[in-house]
Parts: sequence; C-alpha cells; structure tokens
Amino acid sequence: AGPGPTSSALMSDLLSILRGNIKYPFGISDNKRKSPSIYNTDNYSNALYIRLEVKDKPGVLSEITKKFAKHKISVQRLIQIPNNKNKTASIVIITHKSLEKDYQKCIKSFKSNLNIIKNPVLLRLF
Repeated sequence: AGPGPTSSALMSDLLSILRGNIKYPFGISDNKRKSPSIYNTDNYSNALYIRLEVKDKPGVLSEITKKFAKHKISVQRLIQIPNNKNKTASIVIITHKSLEKDYQKCIKSFKSNLNIIKNPVLLRLF
C-alpha cells in the first residue's frame, strides 16, 4: 500500500472516532481513563534566547545582567551589536537552563527599564 491508501485509512479511523462509531478508541473505557493533569509551566526548566533592543550608552548592559543575576538566571553567551546610526544596540543573550517563573519575573522587570527600546524577543531552547 502506498501513501494514498495509508492516509485514507488514517482519515477514516479518525472520522470514526470523532463520530463516536468506535466505542473504545484507545482500548480503554471512558470511565477507566484518567483525566490529564494540568502542567504547571512555572516549574518548567529550559534555556532561553533573548534579543533586546537598547539604547547604546554606558551602564545599560550592566543593568540587564544584574536583573538576570537577581532572578537566578545564568548567561551562557552574550553578543552586543551596535547600530551607530541611531545610537542603539541589539543584545542577544542565550541563557543556561532556568525556571520559567524566573524568566517571567525577569522579563516583567525589563518593562520599567527606559533603556530597553522594544519588547524582548524570546525563544525557548529545548
């Protein structure tokens, strides 16, 4: 069987489940299946890529790294790329693994920093 028959069979099975034609689609009756538990993302640990657009002046980088230290976030790599035309800089930071709740507190504390021009860009690294 090629990809056509395989995908046709898969779609047929999914539609049967959605219509309720199959009594126990997962091999277990409804009353024996456990409800999924809600995952607390605050306790999730991962590394983070952060890009900040900041004013290029003395002390700005120090302010940012102090906030990371205050929230128990360790910096793995840091690159600062100046933009001399408009006296700003892009700061790219890759962190070691830290808790999501610590990242959220740290990023929230950046909102009051007038030297950070734009909202940070965040990517979780798994």
